[in-house]
Amino acid sequence: MTAPTEPPVVVATPTVMDGLVLRWYRAADDWERSTETISASRNGVSIHCAYLHQVPDRWLEAAQEAHRLMDAGRYAQARRLATHEPTPLFGGELRPVATEVSTEDGAR
Repeated sequence: MTAPTEPPVVVATPTVMDGLVLRWYRAADDWERSTETISASRNGVSIHCAYLHQVPDRWLEAAQEAHRLMDAGRYAQARRLATHEPTPLFGGELRPVATEVSTEDGAR
């Protein structure tokens, strides 16, 4: 397995035990197979299915930031790191997260 060249698919999942877990996937297909590369929660950052040298530094930095935010109780801020979200139906598909675009006059 080599280091990914594409941007990650990051999904935020609410959980009972941790409140929220963010998971980094190499591609949407990995989400479908539940094979995340990194996960972050209030408890820390965990690496899965890869060696450390195969994980891009920017992914690790983002996961550590997510952990810091959740450890401080700032779950809404951590959730903003997600790039995709599952559709509401069980077994649904991933869709890109809608981002707010603001102009200088304050319109959204």
